[in-house]
Amino acid sequence: MSKLGFDDFVGNEQAVQKTLLLIDEARGDSSIRMPDLAFLGPSGHGKTVLSSIVANECDRKLLIINSTVIREPFQFRGLIIDLVDSATSGAIVLLDECHALSRKIQDNLLTATEHPRELHTSHKDQVFTDKLPQNLSFIFATTHAGALKPALLGRLETVEFLPYSTKEQLEMAIKYMERAYKIDRAKMPVECMIDIAKRSRSGRQVVKFCDTLIRYMKKNKQDEITIDVVEKCFEILGVDKYGLTRVDHIMLKHLCQMNTFVGLDTLDAIMPTDKKQIREHIEPFLLKQGFIIRTASGRMITPQGRKASKGV
Repeated sequence: MSKLGFDDFVGNEQAVQKTLLLIDEARGDSSIRMPDLAFLGPSGHGKTVLSSIVANECDRKLLIINSTVIREPFQFRGLIIDLVDSATSGAIVLLDECHALSRKIQDNLLTATEHPRELHTSHKDQVFTDKLPQNLSFIFATTHAGALKPALLGRLETVEFLPYSTKEQLEMAIKYMERAYKIDRAKMPVECMIDIAKRSRSGRQVVKFCDTLIRYMKKNKQDEITIDVVEKCFEILGVDKYGLTRVDHIMLKHLCQMNTFVGLDTLDAIMPTDKKQIREHIEPFLLKQGFIIRTASGRMITPQGRKASKGV
């Protein structure tokens, strides 16, 4: 697949326009310092993709760090220095899941986001100072902005990402099939693509469903996308017409039986998954679809949720 540009990005138009404004001076000139950005929003809603587009448009190398594997400041220091040394021109460091960075590492990054750029790493009674290229830029991407220290977040230009609408996910599915599999729009029945969009709960899942559909078609020697093919594929995946998985149905079933507000600890004890998965992945989708409500007392199933749990 060729490099993506801003025209290829679907949805979150305000986030795209704000990003375009912030990086305008740095586009096409890798010597210019680009503002440090904070991409804030739900998982799977385009933060990494837009980071890649920014790097392409600004002609810079994108260096991605998974912040969840960083345990201590010296480990982070070594990683940053190695990555920067490997970039011969301007570079953008994407700190994915940056909320996982310790408070100490966040403190060390304060001077790295100022001018001149310097990474200060404290260890016992010593402070190590590493000068960083002035055309180096950072993008902090996270689903939990509240975990970033105000002193660090205040130094960044924040760009907020919102959940995709079904219409946006429809356009995303069509564009992805065109780009990745060279399928003409005329050969993608609208009802099939809408079905994929409705069952997806993020942009990342749209892509996964499209890939799986093509994989299913190849395995079963199907040449055309039809509603029957799509439904059979989703049946194997265990995703119903509402986008509910088998685990989602288990949670709705428990809420139906209890018929009262249920706490997260209770669900953690009876569900075949942990509370983090419930809180960050299952519950947001059920809330968005109106299948549950949540208050300080816990969560309770709605009439729409009861119908969905029965497949009505």
